[in-house]
Amino acid sequence: MKEWFSRRDDSSPLRSPHIAAGVPNATTHLNWTVLGQIALTVLPAMLLLSRGHPVAAGSVFFGTLLLLLAYHLSMRKPVEFASLTIGTLPALLLLRESLFYHSPIAIMGIGLSFWLIVSPGDRLRFRNHGQLRWFALLACLYWLFSFGLTGNYWANLRVLELSFSAITVYLLARHRQSMATACVGIALGLISTAAALWQYGQCLGTGVVGTFQLGHPPTFGLPLALILFLAIADRGRVLLLEYLPWSRVVIGVTAGGLLLLSDSRTAWLVALVGLFVITIAASKDRITLMIIVGLLVLVTPILMRSSKGDCIRWRVEQTVSPQLTLNSRTSGRFNQWAIFPRVFHDSPVWGFGPGSGKAVYARYADAAEREGWLLGNRKGISTWHSLYLHVAVETGAIGMLALACLLIPTLLRSLTQAHSSGEVTPLLGILSFMIIVIFINGLDANSGVFLGLGFLGSRPDL
Repeated sequence: MKEWFSRRDDSSPLRSPHIAAGVPNATTHLNWTVLGQIALTVLPAMLLLSRGHPVAAGSVFFGTLLLLLAYHLSMRKPVEFASLTIGTLPALLLLRESLFYHSPIAIMGIGLSFWLIVSPGDRLRFRNHGQLRWFALLACLYWLFSFGLTGNYWANLRVLELSFSAITVYLLARHRQSMATACVGIALGLISTAAALWQYGQCLGTGVVGTFQLGHPPTFGLPLALILFLAIADRGRVLLLEYLPWSRVVIGVTAGGLLLLSDSRTAWLVALVGLFVITIAASKDRITLMIIVGLLVLVTPILMRSSKGDCIRWRVEQTVSPQLTLNSRTSGRFNQWAIFPRVFHDSPVWGFGPGSGKAVYARYADAAEREGWLLGNRKGISTWHSLYLHVAVETGAIGMLALACLLIPTLLRSLTQAHSSGEVTPLLGILSFMIIVIFINGLDANSGVFLGLGFLGSRPDL
């Protein structure tokens, strides 16, 4: 593999049309206006949250965000709208229930529709990207069939959150300044979230504030893995840090340190695989990677002495302890893979129908418990915690084939781009997404960001 990637000329400039187009190469600074708007939206809310006022934090966050988004709509600035939305994702997902749970879908849906209406160039790029159009069509049909079969509008509604996020990131990457601003906004949101919730939970990024349970390990950990990748890969080009190597180191060490304390084993695995890919496929980034990893090794003992260290030690022990069953080590997920062959056998071709996953899992898990072969209990799991299982159960072999037709060509084109141009960001995006959805269903905006980056390796027929 290493020899295959090394055939290219590493001294050649990165030439992906997806990231380079839209903004002149001379662009070396962020959109400070939008970054200021991200800070104005996120920081006061996180300050209120740190003081124990989650309701006020949500009200301030959404009040400010909606006013700024309305301003961008009125000024016909779809790129700034998208940059602000993606840049505030950590806080938006953390506080989403302060407005309503599916508020990210509404916000991104409005922004994306507005963008495709007022920007003919980006609309053409979307239409000419076969994989992207196929994905958008599948997502909409999947939700519509789920709604039609169950009568519940929220059945699989979050597939729209995944698709809207991925399409937004793909289009935003054409505008380097706005894309970099959004990614820096994500980093700012993650740091402020960590500070706000530090005193409220055993593990970083989650906590109980008053009567509210906030945060989820993958929701906090996966964006940190993303920022770590972007600080290292392609000389930090997505973050506009090509000529600021020590800024890349600072951002990478900060993201990596928070990631270590995040309690998300999925994010840890994604980070390890991504760093391995960078080592193999991006020789130009190896020195930066080694510096960041070396510094993380030095600071890890310090981090483990913090109040969050006990949580991480417990999580590691839970994962590797020979005294625990596989089901206990995987927080109940092993049972899902054990049950799946029975489920798939009963309806292998077209599955049990979109929207049926939760009911099907409950029925088969109850039967397995009665028969006495389920390993332990279900650990509070009520639905399939893998997109592959979710799709196979609800749509059978037909749905899995459709998913393969989306992911495999995207992966192959990202590999080709890494080989030809040296750009590994799209490869990191699609590989990370394919790993994420082994362990969680991936129907969320964070997974969509990874998938959107993966689409950058699929060259449209322009």
